[in-house]
Amino acid sequence: MAKRQLGLGKASEAKRAKKEQENGSGEVEDGAKVDILEAKPDDNEEDFITVPLEEDADPDDALSQLVALWRTWLRSDRENELLLNGVVNECDRILREEKEETKNSSSLFAVFGLALADLAKFHTEDSDVKDYFENALERVDNGLDKYSDSPELKFAKSSIILNRIPLEYISHMDIESKSDEYPDIEALLEIATELYKEAAIGAQKEKKFDIFKELWVVEILESLDDLIEIVRSFGKEHDEEEEDEEEEGEGEGEEEEVITLSKDHPLYEVIRGIDKYGEFFRSQTANYLKTLKKAGIKDETLKLRAARRLGVWYLIEAENAASKYAELTYGGEDDTNTKEAAAAAAAKKLSKVDKKQAETAKTEATKLAKSAVEYLKEAWNEEDPKSWADLAEAQITYGNLYPEGSSQQESLYEKAEKGLKKANNATHGKYKEILEGLSG
Repeated sequence: MAKRQLGLGKASEAKRAKKEQENGSGEVEDGAKVDILEAKPDDNEEDFITVPLEEDADPDDALSQLVALWRTWLRSDRENELLLNGVVNECDRILREEKEETKNSSSLFAVFGLALADLAKFHTEDSDVKDYFENALERVDNGLDKYSDSPELKFAKSSIILNRIPLEYISHMDIESKSDEYPDIEALLEIATELYKEAAIGAQKEKKFDIFKELWVVEILESLDDLIEIVRSFGKEHDEEEEDEEEEGEGEGEEEEVITLSKDHPLYEVIRGIDKYGEFFRSQTANYLKTLKKAGIKDETLKLRAARRLGVWYLIEAENAASKYAELTYGGEDDTNTKEAAAAAAAKKLSKVDKKQAETAKTEATKLAKSAVEYLKEAWNEEDPKSWADLAEAQITYGNLYPEGSSQQESLYEKAEKGLKKANNATHGKYKEILEGLSG
């Protein structure tokens, strides 16, 4: 029978002892490293996998090594389950074997819970996924019993809940699912967002700005954004699959059917209130970026990821508002600045109510598009062509809202074309059609 994988502390201790025997010294060479024991079920042998850690990781401090290993996992491609198991095993070992002063840390419980939740992603096809999330929440709750006001633990619990909703629940739903088959998804979302809000306020109030340096914290906002998109598009994928099976090759040109869920569907209330969560994402991501600046945190990765998410959010909202304006003014004409659109507008007599609504929609779309451009400029990454294309798309949307041929519109189109050409060259023609549409 294969031996149980040892915790990192035990593995490091064994390796350190071996080095001391070899070179007659207790010094650790070549920086801080940890060794994960990989059990081989076929021959009862074990191999060491050495994982280099951050330079400031203390090789004699178990908690310091644990946090460094966790960050190593976060910066990896996250496909090595062995590395993640190493994090979990070390958390378990510290709780069982280390001194009280080492155990007394909110970080230990936060990392333990987050690592278990990440392990659930390797088991989405089996029944174990529920156990992983239950155990993850249990570890974080154990920490909250000791450190009830810990921003780190509140962030961690929020993260676990937001990852659990799509992986364990929504992934098993269809349009016929019933509320009594699942937990209250809206209540879980409320808990997760409230925990995030409390954690953000608490961390700023206590000046614990280091927590905002953690990659997994910005990923909470990304998880919420992804979840909102999943909920908004729910039902469409199922409906499209049925149409593909039943009407393959038919129905071209027909309007997309709007999917209406029954009131006893587990996502019914969530969809009704989805704009509230979108606004929460917007405000909290904006606050996150302000906090990075205020605290002097100069991690470009964090800034770029948050700014891009927020910029794309504004862009989508701007496009929705622009579509509403076009529908009211031009009868649904997509391009609001073509001669055809102008003719349609002239032929359509707007009521006072429609005219007012159209003006409001245009004002809103312009404001949103401007914000999209601002944040996507902030998200510009010289090494990422996608960021150039995102900004160009926002500039086009913004330009479309100005009068045809105006200096503002031409300036925005010119900038967009420049960015798209650069992105198109870097991606070997990925944005060719968009460029042709812009120049045409």
